[in-house]
Amino acid sequence: MGLFVIGGRAASGALLDRFWAPGVAAAFLAAPAAGCLLLVFAPHSLAWAAIAAILIGLAAGAEFDLLAYLLAAYFGLRRYGAIYGVASAFFGFAAGAAPFVFAAVFGKTGSYDGVLIGAAAAFGVGGVSLLALGPCPRPAVKVA
Repeated sequence: MGLFVIGGRAASGALLDRFWAPGVAAAFLAAPAAGCLLLVFAPHSLAWAAIAAILIGLAAGAEFDLLAYLLAAYFGLRRYGAIYGVASAFFGFAAGAAPFVFAAVFGKTGSYDGVLIGAAAAFGVGGVSLLALGPCPRPAVKVA
């Protein structure tokens, strides 16, 4: 999975330079959604688990790059530090809380299926929401 985290970081950066950023982000959010659904519905085997880990790893590598790029593109650089700080704090809180949520659901149900389906839905809603952003604003460049 670690190699695909690195690959996700490199791939997201290259794709952001060439394609519409919300579309790239939506595709990277579709990957962990598919990975979560594979963990629930695919036959239980090492091969399917590896594919799910690859899909989740790609997104894990891309997440902060996508966040940084989209915030700069849509909110500009004037207050970038504050905006990025708040967004990454929420992101970090959610990432830190997720293992506890997963564990609590497993403790109550004896299965991760429900929380994996919920995570897949959240990734899907997030990806579709990003598609509503429209074109990236391009700030005017002043030449001295």
